[in-house]
Amino acid sequence: MINRESESLSAKVALTPTEIKTLDQLKPSKTKAKPVLSDYVIKIAKFGGYIGRNSDPPPGNKVIWKGMERLADILIRVEVGMKLVGN
Repeated sequence: MINRESESLSAKVALTPTEIKTLDQLKPSKTKAKPVLSDYVIKIAKFGGYIGRNSDPPPGNKVIWKGMERLADILIRVEVGMKLVGN
C-alpha cells in the first residue's frame, strides 16, 4: 500500500476533496498536525472494523476494503443530500 512506502504523502494523492472533508467531519483528528494519507487510511480502516490499539498491526486489505465500501455508502448519501438541499 502506498501509505507504507512514504509516511508524508498528502491525502490528495488517493482521496477526493469530498472524501477528505467527509472523513474529517466523521472522524476528527486528535492532533493539530496536518493529516497525511496514513491518517486517512486509519480513519477508513476504522469504518471497516479496525480497532487501532497500540499493539495492533497496520490495517490489512480486507479491513480497508470494508471501510471503503462503507465510506462509499456515506458519500452517496452526502451527495444526494447536497443536491436535495441545494448546496
